[in-house]
Amino acid sequence: MKKPLLTLLTLGVLLTSGVNAQGLQSLAGNTLMGTANGTLLGLGAMALTDNADWAPIRIGVGMGTLYGLGVGVYDVSVYEVGSGYRVQGMFNSANYTSMIVLLDTFYGGVTGGVVGTAMALMVNKPLAKGLQYGTGAGVWAGFAFGLADAFYFSSAGAGSLMSLSVQPTETTTVSFLQPNLVSSPIVSNGRMGITQDIGLDVAKVTIRL
Repeated sequence: MKKPLLTLLTLGVLLTSGVNAQGLQSLAGNTLMGTANGTLLGLGAMALTDNADWAPIRIGVGMGTLYGLGVGVYDVSVYEVGSGYRVQGMFNSANYTSMIVLLDTFYGGVTGGVVGTAMALMVNKPLAKGLQYGTGAGVWAGFAFGLADAFYFSSAGAGSLMSLSVQPTETTTVSFLQPNLVSSPIVSNGRMGITQDIGLDVAKVTIRL
């Protein structure tokens, strides 16, 4: 167990050496997004297999964390992370590449759940099962689309279809219908933590001084 741990620590030092504060923030943010994405995929696998075994969650969290770290390295190497970059996907824009994938995964799960429930209604099957299998399949379909969205469409310069923005001046940006991730501090039983919630900015004005 010591050798793999030492290898990971050494890799972490090599990856972060020479990276500025914004680069470290990008690495941390992408890693967090990857972990959340892995958790969603684990839940999707549990739904599809109709199994209460928590192994998919454990594997998803581990694989998602490594995936997120890798995407963070990609962001640092490709984008100028100190210049307030935003990654433009087909339906979303975000501060991290992995967040594009996470949002597409989330939307895929919601869409799959709706489709699965509708199909269950049409064939007179239990709604819970339709929601379960539809959400599970939608999560994985959304993740597959998200990978293409983040690493192909965004790199091709595709504009966002849902996120509409105008820039009246060089220092002012007005944006509409932009998904974002909201971080909120919480205190529970004497312990402090941070919750992450996915939201939608209906209208947003950004002024750079």
